Amino acid sequence: MIERLRSDLNTAMKGRDEITVRVLRMLISDLHNRKIAARKDLSEEQVIAALRTAVKQRQEAAEQFAEGGRQDRADAELAEIEVVRVYLPNLLEGDELSAAIDEVIADTGASSPADMGKVMGQLMSRHQGRIDGKVANALVRERLAG
Repeated sequence: MIERLRSDLNTAMKGRDEITVRVLRMLISDLHNRKIAARKDLSEEQVIAALRTAVKQRQEAAEQFAEGGRQDRADAELAEIEVVRVYLPNLLEGDELSAAIDEVIADTGASSPADMGKVMGQLMSRHQGRIDGKVANALVRERLAG
């Protein structure tokens, strides 16, 4: 994945795509820092987690800029999100997510909101990097409450 980012950075530099160059440099730098902190090469899951964190940070920043009346900066953050999303696997959504939640609930025997942690732990580990935690949390809470 890191090699793909570097290759795409070179392509973006040749094409003078400033947004992509800026985002890819930031991602490569962040991944390099994480590698140093871990003192070993990052796994594919760790790279994907770092990319998801980058998206989440930009979403929060875009919301804050929009609330503060800086739509130009919010739009810039949203453009950066689109660059990062190219490198992320597709998220489970809709029926796929519901089926995954139902499967984990059945496997764990969860029946009440007290089992929330057990279900979420299994769900996130089985589908690492492919589930939005907030969305999944709300759906699991809804299923266990009803």
